[in-house]
Amino acid sequence: MKHLLAAGVLLVALSGDAWGASAPAKSPFVGAWTMVLEGTSPLITVTLIVSESGGTYTVAIKDPPNAGPPPAGAAALTFAASNAVVRGDTLTFHNRVIQDGRVVSEVDYVLRHSGGKLTGTVTAPPLPPPQRKVTATRQ
Repeated sequence: MKHLLAAGVLLVALSGDAWGASAPAKSPFVGAWTMVLEGTSPLITVTLIVSESGGTYTVAIKDPPNAGPPPAGAAALTFAASNAVVRGDTLTFHNRVIQDGRVVSEVDYVLRHSGGKLTGTVTAPPLPPPQRKVTATRQ
């Protein structure tokens, strides 16, 4: 009887561990990030927001609140990020920069998560140089 009771307690304990382990861990990419495009003057800084639902990632890019209005006569930029994929420690996505209803730039991002920050590259041909480094820190 003692063995049967012990086996039942062990089964419940293992089942509890298995249920707890089955919940997926939150992706380290999820959240709001302050992203800086290096090699620009002045530095270009935006807010990157990554969310995940059911294994599908979405990315939003927003100008920081202190960016102010666009220059006189220029329309504000909007961003349309798509094709966000996480593989291991790498997040990739495509972004269209839109102004006055037309696409002014097509940008590809490759970001790696390490040590609580994101580092990687932004490729935006034909802008010189076509590839720049980017870093992001969690907000």
